[in-house]
Amino acid sequence: MFRRDLPFTMEEYQSRADKARAAMAERGLDVLLLVSPVSCNYLSGSLKGIEYLILPVNGEVTTFSWELEMPLVMFSSWVEDTTFYRTGEDSLAVLRKVLDERGLLGGSVGIECDTPYLSVSSYRKLAETFEGVQVVDGSGIMGELIRIKSPQEIAYIRKAGKLSGIAMDAAVNAAEAGATDAEVAAAGHEAAVAAGSETLAGQPIVTVGPRSGIAHTRHMRRVIEPGDPVWIELTGTYHRYSAPIMRTVFIGSPPEGAQALADASMACLEKVLTAMRPGVTANEVAEAGAAELPLDDPEIGFHDTYGYSIGLGFEGWADTPEWKIKLGDPTVLETGMVFHVTMGLRRNFKYGAVCSETATITREGCEVLTDFPRQYFYK
Repeated sequence: MFRRDLPFTMEEYQSRADKARAAMAERGLDVLLLVSPVSCNYLSGSLKGIEYLILPVNGEVTTFSWELEMPLVMFSSWVEDTTFYRTGEDSLAVLRKVLDERGLLGGSVGIECDTPYLSVSSYRKLAETFEGVQVVDGSGIMGELIRIKSPQEIAYIRKAGKLSGIAMDAAVNAAEAGATDAEVAAAGHEAAVAAGSETLAGQPIVTVGPRSGIAHTRHMRRVIEPGDPVWIELTGTYHRYSAPIMRTVFIGSPPEGAQALADASMACLEKVLTAMRPGVTANEVAEAGAAELPLDDPEIGFHDTYGYSIGLGFEGWADTPEWKIKLGDPTVLETGMVFHVTMGLRRNFKYGAVCSETATITREGCEVLTDFPRQYFYK
């Protein structure tokens, strides 16, 4: 059978499964049903197509998918035990039968609930299907594993960082008076793919002028004018690993107050990167960055996050969205964690300024994995 070349060794995949099983045993789980494509990829290598990945605490990994998707699962993963349902069949009834045939319904069945890929209605249908079986919340197990990257994972993120730098260079060059925000986004996207990026985990984010002062706005065919800040966020993707980066381009003179905001963002970024090292808490890192920000100004919008975990991604580059560096978080940073360290300040409805890097925690401190000049650009 034709299979793709897997990005990791079988030893690494087996080690991941063994660590997940150890965490399951600690929580008394006999089976874990995984739903997130990030979790499924992490354990099996699959490029989507899996509806449920079945991980017994004792036994072999099994995939469950729609019949049409089964060839993709078989092509892209190492798992031999591939099961499926046909069009028109009750998929959950078939899933229960698969588990029953493998003797996996006699104990507790954990379900990965902390994922946007499992709706409330889907969970209710699962619970109804498994009536008489002990169904429990299996959340958190995969997140604890995924947020610590192996050396090979970090190598892939570093390669994604190279692609991000190429894409950002194209986007910055395209940002000029008379161009549109869409043209800037297209330049970054095209450059990333031309340089070898896979399908992006998230499309380039470009927001211009007063909209740069409104969180989560994107390109909308706006023509760039003198005095506009151009806010750019993008990433390349390598073996589904991302390394996002953000920069700001000022067209002409920055609006009044924008340079001070930009300087505060840059100072905060530098302080956070300096503070990140093994053994310190997320709160300590956040405090170092917060000292540089004008957080007492009610017109300033800030996302209150000084970094968030990134790595594997399919529809967004945050791999464990709940894991963030923020004030009050006592979590201790560990070697192998990777963060998008993002510093973006906005004066609401007027302008914004941002600069960010992707960085990993090393034994000595942290290493920036993105590859592009850390500066603001003026045209």
